[in-house]
Amino acid sequence: MNLTQTTLDHSVDASMSQGGVDVQAARLRRLVRMRWAGGAAILVLALLEWALVAAGKLAYGPWMWLGALGLGLLAHNLVTWLILKGYRTDAQTGLLKKLRLIANGALGLDLLIWLATIHLTGGVLNPLAAVLVFILGLAAGLLPLRQAYIQAGIAAGLYVALGVGEIMFPAFRSPSPSYAPLAWLVAVPVILVTVVYFMGAILRRLRRINHRLLAANRELSALDLTKSRFLRVSSHQLRAPLAAVHSFTSAIQAVGGLNPKQFDLLRKARTRIEDVMTQLDEMLLLSTIKENAAETFDRGSVKLTTASSEAVADFEEEARSKGVTLRLLQGNDEACVSAWPDALETVLEHLISNAVKYTPEGGTVTVSARNAGQNVEVEVADTGIGIPPGQLEQVCREFFRATNARQVCSGTGLGLSISQAIVERLGGRMKIRSAQGEGTNVEVVLPISHHAQAGSDEPYKESSTNQDKQLHTSSRTS
Repeated sequence: MNLTQTTLDHSVDASMSQGGVDVQAARLRRLVRMRWAGGAAILVLALLEWALVAAGKLAYGPWMWLGALGLGLLAHNLVTWLILKGYRTDAQTGLLKKLRLIANGALGLDLLIWLATIHLTGGVLNPLAAVLVFILGLAAGLLPLRQAYIQAGIAAGLYVALGVGEIMFPAFRSPSPSYAPLAWLVAVPVILVTVVYFMGAILRRLRRINHRLLAANRELSALDLTKSRFLRVSSHQLRAPLAAVHSFTSAIQAVGGLNPKQFDLLRKARTRIEDVMTQLDEMLLLSTIKENAAETFDRGSVKLTTASSEAVADFEEEARSKGVTLRLLQGNDEACVSAWPDALETVLEHLISNAVKYTPEGGTVTVSARNAGQNVEVEVADTGIGIPPGQLEQVCREFFRATNARQVCSGTGLGLSISQAIVERLGGRMKIRSAQGEGTNVEVVLPISHHAQAGSDEPYKESSTNQDKQLHTSSRTS
């Protein structure tokens, strides 16, 4: 997913707001620990330079300036440590802004001190310049991105100004250019520690994120399974009384003796009951498939040509009455897929039903089935209303219906969800391409069954589990 800069800033701000005071304080404490090491490193540089001057290796060295910088950094760090030590979780009003202000001040001072150290120990070509990258990396982790960019801009500007000053003004050049090789003794370990620190921090964070994602995925899977079980049980329990009411309305119509108004009301009631029963059947089918998605069961070999022909035949009359041309394109290939009875036909029925339903008069729905090496491909293409932009990725969600589809007719919003669930369970994949006003193309790819010879008519082997019988029954009722 692509994020704009504004979105990134908002996401960082949000992460700091939700428990952000504790997070910010913990990061500042880590910064304090690293600043102790930074101040000590500058003091080491001062001692090394003093030793070189005392030994006569250098005529002059700004070891006193370096010592002052190191002591100044340690003194400021001590103040920061004392402030954080007095931090209390029960007094968080406005504390996040204060902690950010402390972080900005500490990092800004670090930039100035290390720029001065770089200048005093050899100039802008000093390898200690790598420390600036480390400081800016800390800024990116401690501050919102906008403030981190400001810090980076200030650092870049000061570094360029320092370089220009050293080039343009001889008097401003580093007082100890011969000291640059010695700076490597400190710079190289700092660079190595910087790389190790960042790599370790990144890996630890990735591991924590991965752990949380796995835990969240397990929780979501359990919730989805609970939802599927609830839908299956409730659909099954609701269907029985509805079927009884449907039978009563049919019996009343058969008995007769109703006036036209009563008969019309009874017909409408029966139609509504049938719609609800259809939706319950689809909910039962979808929940049964999802609940048993990890189970293994026996399958039979279903001929592609047979399933596609029967599915198209079921909608020929509906398409003809609506003025839609329904075509089937397939050869004589007897390729088979491994599936339970009516699985492939159920998928095709949902896809063809949608295509015919949302294709206006004069349009065309084309169903093509072909053998594609190790797979079979079934394609349902129409010249209908299409799917609006931005909604294509949602059409396979349960109960979702595109905005223009809701204007054409009613529906359950489960057809594509059921089709996708069946295709995935059969080890295949489903791809949808569409443009609003230009039609929709749904492609289903399924692996060929290698347990049946081409041209054979192997009967379905009945599953030995109750779960498979549920799938079989549900697919028929849908």
